[in-house]
Amino acid sequence: MKYPLGWYLGLLVGSIFGLYILGQGFVALDTAYTIEHSAALTTAETVTLSDGSSVTNYAYSHTPYFLPLQAIGLMSIFLPVVLVFYWSIRYMLVEKNTRRLLYSLSFPLLYALCEGIYFFAVMDPSSGWEYMIGMSLLFVWSGIVFFSIVLINTILLLRSKKRVSSDREK
Repeated sequence: MKYPLGWYLGLLVGSIFGLYILGQGFVALDTAYTIEHSAALTTAETVTLSDGSSVTNYAYSHTPYFLPLQAIGLMSIFLPVVLVFYWSIRYMLVEKNTRRLLYSLSFPLLYALCEGIYFFAVMDPSSGWEYMIGMSLLFVWSGIVFFSIVLINTILLLRSKKRVSSDREK
């Protein structure tokens, strides 16, 4: 790797929070547009039933910020995970030893920490079951990322140790 470990960890934190800030900006724009243009975005259709009563169905159009908001949302979920996997495995491939294995785990740990900080800053603990589900999903997702990286990097380390021991036997 061309730069020191701290450089890549800083880029990871910057990309995580940068995407979340960008996403929150689009949420604010979407909300403001919806409030300002609610009449144009809402269509109502009144249906008269056979018994003489009527029901009104409402349909809502998307704002111009809907697709960018969805794209930023997906990027903020998957891009940091891709970066964590890529940089952690690349860091391990430079030199395969136990110290490198432990340092490569700083990527998923920092990812989990940033996700937790963002979650606790955004979510309201008084929301009850939604808060508990969000915490559970955060814990499970971060755990899957962490243990996947542990498994991949441990396999890389063990394969390199196996090659070294087989080279010594020759």
